[in-house]
Amino acid sequence: MPSWCENEVEIYGDRKTIKKIKQEVFTKAEDIGADQEEYSYLDFDKVIPMPQELVDTKAPPTIVSEEVIRMRDLLKANPSIQSIWLEDTTAGFYRHLKLDEWSEKYMSERQSEILKKTYGADNWYDWRLTNWGTKWGIDGESVHFYHEDDESIQISFSTAWSPPEEVARNLRWKYENEDDFAMRWFYREDDMEFSGYL
Repeated sequence: MPSWCENEVEIYGDRKTIKKIKQEVFTKAEDIGADQEEYSYLDFDKVIPMPQELVDTKAPPTIVSEEVIRMRDLLKANPSIQSIWLEDTTAGFYRHLKLDEWSEKYMSERQSEILKKTYGADNWYDWRLTNWGTKWGIDGESVHFYHEDDESIQISFSTAWSPPEEVARNLRWKYENEDDFAMRWFYREDDMEFSGYL
């Protein structure tokens, strides 16, 4: 369970700029209770998209030998085979291999290295910490306040452990040349007692 960092974001611009920002980096909340008004949330994945290859990875990844990957694929191709025992030279022990949610996410050292060279990480968690500054994006449930008009958007929400510094930085860079664009981003994390502006 993470400590929650509270974020209060205000974005200003002319009517055209606000409309553009809403269309490009906000997503409408889909799970809206009967007593809630419709609102949007800042979608980190639209500001800095996470590579699709990392979306369903395990964090940390389970690195296995190429032989384990081959045998897993053999199980996939032959549903009549229920499971296989084999020696995993990478892990140094015998592994009981069967098709399940865990074996689907195994990766070899070579696959891990390719992902690290291509994206800087071999799993969703490390990539998000590096590229967003926090492990989860926000969704409708973490939005505490949302208001918009023709020239501003105000939103407050929680993120895990820390503020999404890279998201704030990229959002500023993306729109800094738009008419009347300005952004104020305040954060505070009460458990660790830190706060500031991005």
